[in-house]
Amino acid sequence: MTEEELAKRKKINRIILIVGIIAIAIIIPIAGNAGKKSVTDLNNFGVYSLYASENEMNGSITYRVEYYVCNGNFDLNTLAELCKQKKKIYRYSSTFAGYYIVVFNNSANVYKSNYPITAMYGDEIDNLRNILAFYTFGGPRGISFSRIQYYEKNAADSLAMTFDVN
Repeated sequence: MTEEELAKRKKINRIILIVGIIAIAIIIPIAGNAGKKSVTDLNNFGVYSLYASENEMNGSITYRVEYYVCNGNFDLNTLAELCKQKKKIYRYSSTFAGYYIVVFNNSANVYKSNYPITAMYGDEIDNLRNILAFYTFGGPRGISFSRIQYYEKNAADSLAMTFDVN
């Protein structure tokens, strides 16, 4: 190869490198904003509205808990779709050992349990009467599951029915 051909090749490689860096600089912020928008879009999903969220520590394990309110008739299909979207977001999280949604019957009744979320409100009967469903994804020690536990009336006065979210 001649020096002239080597110089042309270096120039082309430099142009490709510069174009690649510019493309990455443009694509990364756009992709990041798209992810934020999708999370924000899930704040109001059908009859479900995000009321609050928190990270709950249980020893060295962190769980993500989101409290939703049902603003109408309970709709299992819409809740399942919301849970699928949340699963896509948190599936590969290295921060959380588990992800939970608690669905309450109205915003005046949203209450954080005195127990760790894994106990699902334990014996707090008055609070369980305001809970329509729990969604659980992930789990400690690498156990992986994605399940909605829902109730005909509420979590205190009805037997749990389950729906696996794939």
